[in-house]
Amino acid sequence: MTIQEVIKKIDRYLKKDNVEPLIVDVQNKADLDAIMLHYKLPQNVFLCASDTEFCKADEFPIIPNILERLTNENSSFFVSEISSFFMLKGEKALVQELKELLSMSIAGHAVILTF
Repeated sequence: MTIQEVIKKIDRYLKKDNVEPLIVDVQNKADLDAIMLHYKLPQNVFLCASDTEFCKADEFPIIPNILERLTNENSSFFVSEISSFFMLKGEKALVQELKELLSMSIAGHAVILTF
């Protein structure tokens, strides 16, 4: 999938109502940066798992705090780095956590960017 196809997919997702999170897997840092730059708009909220709001130095992020924001705030969220921390627990844990993310109920939109 090209970066333009990914952007079209995200645009379609953001126009829908009552949706679950969308997981977008990017293949390289340049694509991740391009998506983040494209959607860097005032109405979009960017959350990184390593933000000090969720993660202290040399610690695992407090994932429930991230999920609480997604569940309670009616915004368009773009969440990055979360899959990197899940992967530290192993591939099975990563798959399980991503499945749980997909099944959760959210107030707005949540694009989970995996890399």
